[in-house]
Amino acid sequence: PDLIRIVDPNARPVAGILNGRAAFITSPDFENLSGRVTLQLTNSDLINNPIIGTLYQSLAFQFGKTRPEGNGTIKIRAEGTGLKITSFYYFNRGVEIRGSAEIEDIRLGAESPVRGLVMATTRPLKGIELPGIKELDRLMGTIQTGAAVVQLEGTLGNVRPKVVPLPEVSSAIRSLLWGQLRGEDE
Repeated sequence: PDLIRIVDPNARPVAGILNGRAAFITSPDFENLSGRVTLQLTNSDLINNPIIGTLYQSLAFQFGKTRPEGNGTIKIRAEGTGLKITSFYYFNRGVEIRGSAEIEDIRLGAESPVRGLVMATTRPLKGIELPGIKELDRLMGTIQTGAAVVQLEGTLGNVRPKVVPLPEVSSAIRSLLWGQLRGEDE
């Protein structure tokens, strides 16, 4: 069975290969849960995910067939009954996505409150192996206008991505990117 169906039995299919490592210390009641999880996602296409799909739609991308060429990393830290997604990175279809989120109380399962912030930027030249393309991609990134941000609200079983204007969350985005750059999730 699909891993995604554990949380959402009605989820649409998502292509991808998931692997990773985890270390936990816990008690029978989860009150003292502590640990870290790092997962890698390869050969994926997350367009059917409601959060990723909302970002793609906000960028006004038109997509055809599923292309499972995406890859990414997610880092999760367990603290008591809560989980923090300290770093989410994903790239596919010329779009780079970064985010972080918090799941308040895993004991509530699908009813656990969720909040977070996810940002997408277009990177159409990333990964193209031609002379000068890497430098052009970096230059285009500095003058980037193709960006979308969603704020996550709701519960684990019903996450509601809400598109928000970039200026409204610019300080939160700076914190997210600075934390990921410094490796605060390590």
